[in-house]
Amino acid sequence: MRVAVVGTGVSGLSVVWILKKYSDHEVNAYERNAAPGPATLELSPDGKEVVKLDAYPLGVGVADAQARAFLADAGVPLAPAATSFSATRDGAPLPPAWPLTLADALSPRAWRLALDVARWELAGDDGADASGTILSYLAARGYSSAFWDDYLLPRVAGAFLAPTAAAAALLPAGEVLARLASARGPRLASARGPRLALSGAALTSAVSPVLPAYNLHTGARIAAISSHEHGVTLTEESGQRHGYDHVVLALPGAQALALLQAGGWASDAERRALSGTTAPGVARYAQVQGTHVDAWTTPPAYGGTHTGVALAPSFALRRGVALTLNPEDEGPPALARTLVSVPPVGAAAALAAVQNARRISYVGAHAHDVASALASAAAVLSDAPFRAAVPYPAAPALSPSATLTLRALRLAVALADAARRAAAPLFLVLGWPAALALAVVGRVAALLGLDSLHAAASKLRAEWA
Repeated sequence: MRVAVVGTGVSGLSVVWILKKYSDHEVNAYERNAAPGPATLELSPDGKEVVKLDAYPLGVGVADAQARAFLADAGVPLAPAATSFSATRDGAPLPPAWPLTLADALSPRAWRLALDVARWELAGDDGADASGTILSYLAARGYSSAFWDDYLLPRVAGAFLAPTAAAAALLPAGEVLARLASARGPRLASARGPRLALSGAALTSAVSPVLPAYNLHTGARIAAISSHEHGVTLTEESGQRHGYDHVVLALPGAQALALLQAGGWASDAERRALSGTTAPGVARYAQVQGTHVDAWTTPPAYGGTHTGVALAPSFALRRGVALTLNPEDEGPPALARTLVSVPPVGAAAALAAVQNARRISYVGAHAHDVASALASAAAVLSDAPFRAAVPYPAAPALSPSATLTLRALRLAVALADAARRAAAPLFLVLGWPAALALAVVGRVAALLGLDSLHAAASKLRAEWA
């Protein structure tokens, strides 16, 4: 069938590549700018030479197997990028998830947190069957308050831009699990590991050749889209109209919704699926050195502050370019950009309900990085009506030895959790003697002026009491 792709950012280029390489559909792409590819910015640090930068950082995690497979298939070069992401509570680092010090080794809270983290990381729950709020989901499965406070809350807050911890606790469990899974890749992989950077120019150069020049329409500003019995019509601002069997809107949800409304109407379901809130961020380009910058890192989703939880991202980019994401009230920025678009709660399920309705598909409507854009394209195009033979599995199959190891780890953690539950009465018996002993240690430490030991003993006494 004849397919039109509107938008040639990361999502649009992914759609073009997959349809041209792995299907027999005729593809035409429409781009409002003079050239295809992700948006770029032009800066002139010295007032003379213009430097082109990707408007939004592009990169993938080492664990993003699906995105890396796509980029390798397209021949897009990747380069290591140093990215740091630290979470703090009230200005202090969060407690470690695993016992690391002598005090942690004696802390029941730390051991319980370590066990819960292991359970969570090994569970592999994508939220498909989850119901209720995230807190009710955790409570029903026996997770501790320490796990929510010190481990999961910063990640949920960053993924959803929840204004307070209370608001984060009321988010639907299914959507929290699905979004965290998509943002982090496989459960056993660390999202805080190394990242690989790419440039929009390299991605465009790799993908563009698969589309003949006569099928690429640049400078085509689509103003409206309307569907009818025999297909879909695109209308440009100039009034020129184009008819297709099917259209893929590779645009942010709000832009796709605007085109539907300009075409005559948008259903309530489409409005729920495509509308979203935008979180403003400030991109401060501290310095630009050299004449060309071709690599960026991908930022975490949030750069602001919640009640008691501050997420402080920083990015080190190659060739002397430094990027910091700050709250807007920290003074006048060198350059302000909207970096994060966050879909409303329920948008994922609503989008699935309207996908391919009216002969219109939506790819990357709520994508937040290269991996989520490619995942959206692969999921939509592998299904009807496209049936493309997408060769990038969302979750690569584990080897037999890895499968056995994973099962063994899950069994070990399950047995440890069962032992914890069985030993709960013993903890009540030992709690007060342990608290008394720690009170004595704390008192002696205070008399001897050992402030750090006194503080550690006091903290542990409160946990055992």
